[in-house]
Amino acid sequence: MIGYVTVGTNDFGKVLALYEALFDTVGINRLWKADHMAAWEASRAAPALSIVLPHDGNPATVGNG
Repeated sequence: MIGYVTVGTNDFGKVLALYEALFDTVGINRLWKADHMAAWEASRAAPALSIVLPHDGNPATVGNG
């Protein structure tokens, strides 16, 4: 079973606002947020989605993010 999916981003604030608005329309609340990462989860039985700035400080690309 997949527990979560992580999507890298180069613009954390913009993507955070996008997912906040999107998930708000379907009643999904944010699970948690840190300076560089956030996650949403509909239920413990469904995978969570997280967004993250790459840890190494380089741009988010395939394999980095």
